[in-house]
Amino acid sequence: MNRREKWDYHTALAWLDELGEAQVKPGLARIRQLMAALGDPQQQLRAVIVGGTNGKGTTCWLLEDALCQAGFRVGCGTSPHLHSPRERLRLNQVPVGEAEFAALVAEVRQACDGLAEHPSYFEVLTAITLVWFARCEADIVILEVGLGGELDAMNVIDAEVAVLTTLALEHTDWLGDNLEAIARTKAGIVQPGTHVITGWLPEFHQFIPPCASLASGDSAREWATLALERLGIAAEVGETRPPGRRERAGNIML
Repeated sequence: MNRREKWDYHTALAWLDELGEAQVKPGLARIRQLMAALGDPQQQLRAVIVGGTNGKGTTCWLLEDALCQAGFRVGCGTSPHLHSPRERLRLNQVPVGEAEFAALVAEVRQACDGLAEHPSYFEVLTAITLVWFARCEADIVILEVGLGGELDAMNVIDAEVAVLTTLALEHTDWLGDNLEAIARTKAGIVQPGTHVITGWLPEFHQFIPPCASLASGDSAREWATLALERLGIAAEVGETRPPGRRERAGNIML
């Protein structure tokens, strides 16, 4: 792509489709190289990362809503999307615009072209999300883990707070065929200075690495409330369910 070439939204979507949304490429080497090529904008961000089996999307939405209501400039990166990949990155609950999204895709594609191994669909969208949030000067960003934790692209960021929602058997081909293995993988989002909020049973706390603090809760509302406390932010978590997070087909919560 010529450096001066501009993409429209449909061209950007076509290129993303070529990457293959379903392709899974665990590992942090590619996303780290890509973020370095983009100037490591994630290092500017104050972040909450949300992993676990169920309740991730609801927890992200409750945090996003509470922080917005408190007057913060809030970035929220979630997955998957229902209709458009723009839904995955929001600032103050509003998805990125089509023109801006296309420009971000073009920029990240150019950075990808200089790498030894091409990043995956999810890694590209993670990079787009983090670049946009940094440029928007978000006060706080909330990031939902895509698959697992330790080797998920969102783990390229050093989060201040990590939420580990629930624990159950899932994606066993990738994460392991027992809860202990899955717990180790999901807890990989925890760094030594991270404050951890979890809904896990106490018997699985042993798989959480050394961290700044550990607190337990039983619901998305409790996890969001505890996360805000660890951030030192006085904001009230509402009881409203997130819009658009329930697929009509099968009525399955994302």
